[in-house]
Amino acid sequence: MQRTTRRSHLVLLSVASLLLALLVVRTTGLAVVLERDFARAAALAPQDTRVELASALLLFHLGEGRPTPNSLSFALRAAPAAPLALEPALISGAAAAAAGQARRAEALLLEARRRDPRSPLVRAQLLQQYAAAGRVAEAATELAVLARLVPAAAGELFIPQLAFYADDVANRAAYARVLAAHPQVRQALLQHLVAIGEDPDLVIELGVRSRQGTASEEDEAWQMPLVRRLIEAGEVQRAYRLWLRFTGSGAGTGELLHDGAFNQLPRPGPFGWQLSNQGGGVAELGNRPGLVVSYYGREPAELARQLVLLPPGRYRLISKVSGNVPAGTSALSWRLACLRGGGELLNRPLGEVTARTRELTADFAVPSGCTGQSLVLVGNPPEFSKTENVRVHEVQIRRVS
Repeated sequence: MQRTTRRSHLVLLSVASLLLALLVVRTTGLAVVLERDFARAAALAPQDTRVELASALLLFHLGEGRPTPNSLSFALRAAPAAPLALEPALISGAAAAAAGQARRAEALLLEARRRDPRSPLVRAQLLQQYAAAGRVAEAATELAVLARLVPAAAGELFIPQLAFYADDVANRAAYARVLAAHPQVRQALLQHLVAIGEDPDLVIELGVRSRQGTASEEDEAWQMPLVRRLIEAGEVQRAYRLWLRFTGSGAGTGELLHDGAFNQLPRPGPFGWQLSNQGGGVAELGNRPGLVVSYYGREPAELARQLVLLPPGRYRLISKVSGNVPAGTSALSWRLACLRGGGELLNRPLGEVTARTRELTADFAVPSGCTGQSLVLVGNPPEFSKTENVRVHEVQIRRVS
């Protein structure tokens, strides 16, 4: 796998270059003059400590994060008068790193970080040190902080770089602790790992190890995309098992359709009811068991959808409905189709719908090779549009012997 090779080159000179480009020289006293006219400030007070520090940082900037004799000279000359200044420790640390003095470089850069923990420039220098030394936990920490400090670069740079360390088994526990300390970065990283097709078991392990407390709704942001990715890859059964685990829905109920009576809170993801609330109509749970549907009759609409897993065989769909439908005959239908092609298995119009609850049935067969099916309540616009208000009291799927 190329990930190991790519990780070995995670010295990230580009990180420092990017952050240096984002850096703005800001000091006190001469701040306005320095920002508007550095040459004028230097001419007015060439030996002013603030000018020397700004000169050091500017030269460091122009050198793309590589110290020069002049930048180091300015920094060291200003150091006695500015014992808390960032620049002397930062530039001296970078100089030590360039000279191969790793321990001295780290000590100086850590001092620079202590002086200004929010400096992206210092964090980038430390990142390069830790990455070159293969110190995964420390590098991951700097990347996580950089992602927070420079959100504009997080998605394109820091999160993808952080993902390079995800499959480092030896440092998995430390890596997970870093993620746990940075919840927003954790969410972004897990979503990124799903998007790039990382091993689902690895994503789940990291998600569990780095979670603080119990599972939360925020985890849906990576869990449900992971379920959908497995479905797209044809691993529908595995996706279903994960969905049960993520949603706490339990297993072994023997139901062929989840919550056919519409009396539970909606579960996220494709194996629960996905209800429409825009476009051609609205479907929502009522104040008593049942699905309340308003279809406007102006355009085709999918109002409720659920992915089911029916083995090959014969089945019967049973649905109970009532409502207020002009002219009595509804434009709504239950449709069932194989997930990955193979044609429509069922198209059952609701037919006559009145205030009196009515049961409708329809038999269908699932052929072999039809792994996963979509059951959808659809609206088919009539010749003259009309608004329908329908309550689906329940829908069931049963095997037919």
